[in-house]
Parts: sequence; C-alpha cells; structure tokens
Amino acid sequence: LDGGAGDNLFHFTGGAWVALPERSYVNGQVCGVTSSFSPFTAAVPAKTPAEIAAAADLASRTISAKQKYSLRSLASQTGIKIVSPKAKVTTTVAGSSKKVCTKSGSTLKTLVAGNCVVTYTIQEPKQTIKSFKSFAVGEVGSGSALNAKTSYSMNAVASANGISRSAKGKLSMTVAKSSKGICSKSGSNLKMLKPGTCNVTFTVQEPQPAATKTTKTFVVK
Repeated sequence: LDGGAGDNLFHFTGGAWVALPERSYVNGQVCGVTSSFSPFTAAVPAKTPAEIAAAADLASRTISAKQKYSLRSLASQTGIKIVSPKAKVTTTVAGSSKKVCTKSGSTLKTLVAGNCVVTYTIQEPKQTIKSFKSFAVGEVGSGSALNAKTSYSMNAVASANGISRSAKGKLSMTVAKSSKGICSKSGSNLKMLKPGTCNVTFTVQEPQPAATKTTKTFVVK
C-alpha cells in the first residue's frame, strides 16, 4: 500500500487493527506479509485497538426496545461460553432494570430505552466418555500387543491407548462377554488369559464443573 517510510502496515482482524510483524518500505509503498485476507491500511488507524474493541463490545450488547430476544442467543452474541447442549442455563434480570427489560420464559423482553442488566449462570453437566478398545493377545514374543498369562494395569493400558482424563476423572472398564476366556478384569488390572481378541470398554467419568456466573449489561435503544 502507498505509505510513508515510518508507517506500519495494519490489518483488521478479531475486531481490532493489528500491525503486521513483517514489514518493509520500498519506493513509497509499505509492504507486509499475512496469512489471512482482511481490510488493510498503511496509516495509523484513527482509533486505537482498545477503542475498536470497546466499540465492538458495545455493539454486541446493543438491542432494541419493545422486542423479544432469545437469552441463549444473547449469551452467544456477547461471548458467554456454553459448551454442552445439555448445560443448564439460568438467567436473572437485575431489579434495577425492571422498567427496562423483563425475563419471559427463555426470552428477554425489552420495554423502554435504558440499561438492562442480566446475570447468566452456566452449569455444565458431568461428562461421561466411553471408549471401546480391541486388543490382540498372543504368546510372549509373538508380536501381539499384549501377552497371554500377564496382568496389565488398567490405567497403563488406557493411557497407552490415548484415553485421557483429568486428575479428578474416574476411570473404569468392562470386558465384553465375547472375550470370556481371553481376558478378564481383576481389580484395577486387565488380565490376559490366552491368545485371542480382548474387547474392553473404558469409561471416564469427569466430575461436574463449578457453575460460572457472568453479568452483561445490554443497552436498550
């Protein structure tokens, strides 16, 4: 882009003007490198990145009077994270906002212009993940994944097969009936009996995370 020798090259991304780290100046033009396409300018933006971000935040919270809005949609619009579709989302409207807006079921009804203060409480559910794994059991030195007449730690087998959990996650396993005589569960171990195929289902039970509370002030116009 045309520019001065001291100009940086900016591109607009993520709601803000960001200076490109790779920049050069050749014959009255400022050159830069980026992996994404967006609006560009070689002049210092009229507004700072902080001012642009503040304007974008205000725009996301500005709604119209005498309208109804989905409370979940408003949460997403303002950056409130809801991970699971089964998450319990509760909302309360501040008493100071009762003349401006009101909660009506799962919607927010706006009345007149003013500030509408809403608090979201997000309770994500407990997470249960089941993973089926099939192991080849063979004699020692046969090249099979696991050896017959050998016991393996349930935790070690799960970890070696990409099953992850948090420090508070509970791991359990069940052996398929089709694998009877090939392998069996013995306490916290997986015991291999004879060559064959051992089918196991691992279950990771993660504890329920703490509920989060976020308050947003919507500007009703």
